[in-house]
Amino acid sequence: MDFLKANNPDRQMVVGANPDQCFLGCSPSLRLLNASYGQKAAATWLTAQLQDVNLFFNMKESADLLQVEKLAGIIAINYAYLTVDELLLFFFRFNSGRYRRFFSYFDPSVITDSIRDFLQEKYRVLEQQEEERKKREWEVHKKRAITREEYLKMKNDKKENEPARSG
Repeated sequence: MDFLKANNPDRQMVVGANPDQCFLGCSPSLRLLNASYGQKAAATWLTAQLQDVNLFFNMKESADLLQVEKLAGIIAINYAYLTVDELLLFFFRFNSGRYRRFFSYFDPSVITDSIRDFLQEKYRVLEQQEEERKKREWEVHKKRAITREEYLKMKNDKKENEPARSG
């Protein structure tokens, strides 16, 4: 599958270097992956990401494939709305030590709890971007707006320039 090759764990570095583009980007959601490539496409893609995490941390007890596949399925179902780029950013940040940590062995709840932490960050970023958008709109509106006095003057000038109606 070309998608898996193009969005392998190595792509985390690219996404991690451009995090602002992830939240408003147009990469496919896990739901869309399943719709496009089959019901297990998202879980298959997530399995590769989770195996990368497993190898990266080199724990005393690594996760077995069944554990990783089950966790991938849980994430694919519970977070089907997340996009590939958002999850690549999550895994980049997780590997960077930004979220919760493993202690000697692979614990799936460390990943799922960390995803919830990531979502809180995502929503803060989106709120900030929305506030900035509203501020820009307000600035444009203020430039075009007129005072009440200016409005009344324009209204009076318009009445003075209208031809008189004969009744």
